Amino acid sequence: MRAQVTSAPSLAKVTSYDKEWGIVTFDAGSVQGVKVDQRFAVRRGADILGWVKVNEVLEDEAVATLVTKNADSDTAVKPDVGDDLIDFELF
Repeated sequence: MRAQVTSAPSLAKVTSYDKEWGIVTFDAGSVQGVKVDQRFAVRRGADILGWVKVNEVLEDEAVATLVTKNADSDTAVKPDVGDDLIDFELF
């Protein structure tokens, strides 16, 4: 599974994360085929940090909510600017 995570192409990059609201923005939108309710895994290196669900799609940007079980945990690793979004269906 680690090989799948590492080799999965990056579909977008995180551009911001609001830890208070669990909101993630990223640099792909309707032009790149992103749709509302679509899910992506957030990857940093060879690790999956969690999953996001798209709430709003603009032309070249989208807004998503962190839907990971540990989203409310202060100790869990959270998305950060530059993290990759990869296809959720791989998992």
